[in-house]
Amino acid sequence: MKMKKMIAAGLFAICAAAVQTMLAEAVPQTSAADTVQVLADKTALKELVDNFSILADQKDGIAQIPLFTKDAVVENYMDGKLVQTIRGNEKIGKVFDDFLKTQDTVYHMNGQQVFKIDGDRAMGTCYCFVVLVYSDADGTKMKRMNGMRYEDEYAKEDGTWKIAKRKSFFTWADYAPLGLQP
Repeated sequence: MKMKKMIAAGLFAICAAAVQTMLAEAVPQTSAADTVQVLADKTALKELVDNFSILADQKDGIAQIPLFTKDAVVENYMDGKLVQTIRGNEKIGKVFDDFLKTQDTVYHMNGQQVFKIDGDRAMGTCYCFVVLVYSDADGTKMKRMNGMRYEDEYAKEDGTWKIAKRKSFFTWADYAPLGLQP
């Protein structure tokens, strides 16, 4: 019985050493400074996405221009089909501003966000719930609720993260008259 325990303990030690070796090879060691930089970059990327939404809620597409690289591209998809491509941060800001000005109220609620950083480039997936309030042709106040997902590419320029490419997926929409006002 003692021999069996010794063999089991030896096998356990060998397996534990093998697992430690595999983990050391699979998980690169990072310095505390690298970890802090990754956390700072992820925070900056979250703020970039949130600032985009805040400026949309303020109906100020022009103020969104510096959030994009000069050669940025925005693609809008509805029902999985590409319906619009906008190129260049100035054009993006103008198109967004023109649309936002047609809305009485714009309200974004950003949800889960995941970023993968590779130096001065990054990728991100961000989910968003958007409510738009507007008046239809008859003057009826309407609300449009959208479930959205952004698939973004980011670039760091002069130490600041910007959106280089955004694919906006409007995954669902619900239109209804706005309820009774208080």
